[in-house]
Amino acid sequence: MQAIILRSLDGVSRTEAEAASTNERKCILLKYSKGGVNWAHRDGNCKYQALLMLSSSDEYEGGEFYVARRKGECRFTRTYTPKLNAGDLVLFRSDADGGYDHGMMEVTEGE
Repeated sequence: MQAIILRSLDGVSRTEAEAASTNERKCILLKYSKGGVNWAHRDGNCKYQALLMLSSSDEYEGGEFYVARRKGECRFTRTYTPKLNAGDLVLFRSDADGGYDHGMMEVTEGE
């Protein structure tokens, strides 16, 4: 995976890299183990986010990523992704203006 990421940076000039480094936040690496969950929420720091799965689909159970539309105070209609595999990328609207929450169901096995 590291080689793929480094190859994607080929051709990026120092000026472009320095400009990109002035952003407040570029990425977060999250790792969930059995019992881990990410409740439905909206982020206020960027309009879109991408989720890049680093784990093979045979290394975990549960942990389904979803986007959700609020239906009242405590109700959601969720749309789940298929089980993600290493290298799968999901792009989604993440800000409050987009009208959708996002989250992850509980990981039941593995990480």
